[in-house]
Amino acid sequence: MTTSKDKNKNTRNVLVIAGYDPSAGAGLLRDISTINDHGLYASGVVTVLTAQNSEYIRCAFPVPPEMLRYQTETLFEDYEYAACKIGVLGNKKNAEIIADILDGSEMFVTLDPVFSSSSGSPLADEPLIEFIKQCMIKKASLITPNVEEAERLCGFRIATQDDLEKALTYIGGLGADHVLIKGVRLEEDRFTDALFSGAAIHMFKHAYLDGKSMRGTGCTLASALTANIALGYDVVEAADKAIVYTQEAIQAARQIGRRNPQAHGTTYKAARSGSNS
Repeated sequence: MTTSKDKNKNTRNVLVIAGYDPSAGAGLLRDISTINDHGLYASGVVTVLTAQNSEYIRCAFPVPPEMLRYQTETLFEDYEYAACKIGVLGNKKNAEIIADILDGSEMFVTLDPVFSSSSGSPLADEPLIEFIKQCMIKKASLITPNVEEAERLCGFRIATQDDLEKALTYIGGLGADHVLIKGVRLEEDRFTDALFSGAAIHMFKHAYLDGKSMRGTGCTLASALTANIALGYDVVEAADKAIVYTQEAIQAARQIGRRNPQAHGTTYKAARSGSNS
C-alpha cells in the first residue's frame, strides 16, 4: 500500500467501509453520524449503492472492485486511522479487496457482518458469507454479528445461554480477538448482548423497549463501539458505553419517514455514563 510522507498524524480518525443508504437510517451515513457524535472524524468508503427509504430497499449494487480499491488506497495515502468499521461488503470480490488492503494493518478493525437489511432484503450471498467466515474474521479485531448472523456463521440456533456461550467460542475460534453477539432475546422482557473477550464472557442485559424500534441499530452499536475504541477505552468498556448509547438512540428515534423511526440528533452525553452489565 502506498503511503504519503506527510500523513496526517491525528489518530482519532475512524474509517468506515460500508453501504450507502440515501435515507441515512443505516449504513455509511448512520455510521459516520454516530462516530461524529462521539467527537471523532470519520471518512467513508462506499461498498454498495442502494435505493431505499424507511420502508424497503428497492435495489442494491456493489461498486466496481477497482473503485473500491481506489477509494480505500487514496484515503490511506493521506490519512491515518485509529480504527476501522466494516459493514456491508457487497460480494466476495469486494471482500477480497478489503481483506488484501487491511493485511498487516495496525488499526483496530470492527467487522459488522451484515447479511440482510432490517426489512429482510438479502445483502450477502453464500460465497461472500463463506469468505467472511474463512478469511475476513481473521482480519478483524472484533466481529459484531446479530443473533441471526451469528447463527449463520455457527450453523446452529442460539436459543439458550449455553448456545450463546458456545456460539461466542465458535466464532472466536474463527480468528477474531473479540466477539460481540447482539440482540439475543433469552428472556421475555430483556435483550442480551454477549461479548467474548480474551478468555472471559461478559453479558450486557437491557430492557426490551416495547413499541420502540429503530432502523440501523446494529450499525449504530458497532460504530459507537469502534468510536469508543478510538477514544482509548478497552473493548469491555467500549461495548458497555456503545450499548448505553444505542439504547438512548432508540428511545430518542423519530418518525422521519412513513415507517421504522430513525436515530436523530445527539445522544453522546449518554455514552459517557451508565452500565448495562
